[in-house]
Amino acid sequence: MIKFLDKLTKKSKSTHQPIKKTKWPQHVEELSKDSFNEFINKYPLCIIDFWAPWCKPCQTMLPRFRRLERVFKGKVAFGRLNTQKETKIAKKYDIRGLPHFGFFRFGEKIEFFDHPPKKRQELAILISYGGLKKQFKEFSLTVGNGNIRKGEIIGIVGPNAIGKTTFVKMLAGVSKPTKGEIETDLKVSYKPQYISPDFEGTVRDFFERNAQLLFTSSFYKAELFQPFRLKYLLDKQINTLSGGELQRVAIANSLVQNVDMYLVDEPSAYLDSEQRMITSRAIRRIVEQSGKSAMIVDHDVYFVDMISDALIVFDGEPGKKGIAQGPYSLHEGMNRFLENVDITFRRDEETHRPRVNKPDSYMDRKQRKDGEYYYSL
Repeated sequence: MIKFLDKLTKKSKSTHQPIKKTKWPQHVEELSKDSFNEFINKYPLCIIDFWAPWCKPCQTMLPRFRRLERVFKGKVAFGRLNTQKETKIAKKYDIRGLPHFGFFRFGEKIEFFDHPPKKRQELAILISYGGLKKQFKEFSLTVGNGNIRKGEIIGIVGPNAIGKTTFVKMLAGVSKPTKGEIETDLKVSYKPQYISPDFEGTVRDFFERNAQLLFTSSFYKAELFQPFRLKYLLDKQINTLSGGELQRVAIANSLVQNVDMYLVDEPSAYLDSEQRMITSRAIRRIVEQSGKSAMIVDHDVYFVDMISDALIVFDGEPGKKGIAQGPYSLHEGMNRFLENVDITFRRDEETHRPRVNKPDSYMDRKQRKDGEYYYSL
């Protein structure tokens, strides 16, 4: 941390001019109005080293810190929160981490909601399947009977290497089942788990060729283009995008297609918590507005809970045998999944964020006894 700050303050990349430094008061309560204004007037970057969110004087400085953040347009960094307690309280005060350098900066508050599980509605059936089997040299997947309803979002959960992506590829027509049949006249938009940036050109070129509605539709502008902050990516080359940027581009491209069903594999990968919430809301609103169906494969339990109307649960022996059952109601599906992986979740009393219970803790034993591995009904 100190080494990085010393390197950072030698020269500014943008101006190639030395960055002036000043010492923060030894005790934060010594920061007077005049010295506070000194930061605003003289320095292009504010770095507060070892800000302690657990101390009351620091908490009283939050309004001034927020003013700093506004004035410096986000160029405020907080460093060295060393303990779990400090990090937890920092999150409580709406401060997000920059993991590469251990900094914390102000960001939008991420809200988690405690809601009862949705009941599966009796909507018109879009597609039915059953008796599906896919056989590989060392792995086999068996899929039980099921159906997907119009306007419904199906979450797909299960351990790694259990056949979730294989199942989605069969539905998308990318891979044919060894046994059984799937309706082939459906139009499907498939966002794969692994995205290959093989397009030569900018993001703008890619969207103009594949997803023009992002520029012409006010609905997609409001639900995808603006929340995904895509305007900042338009002039970037596709092959230079980071994992998170590429994920947002791929999801947006998938969701604007005129299809009967969206198949989205691992949409939360490479996205931070805020972007995951934005993505889940976008998928939910687009499905509700269009009346289309969607299947979402993901490992983020809260993401799946928030977005899904029903669940398909995968079980078996990873890498050898997979068995898919469902769709179940969200309540039954989540209990089956968590019972299979032998964990229980609780919700934080203050933030409502889902957290894994410590094995054999009071809450863990109580929830297992009640048969409620995730929800409090």
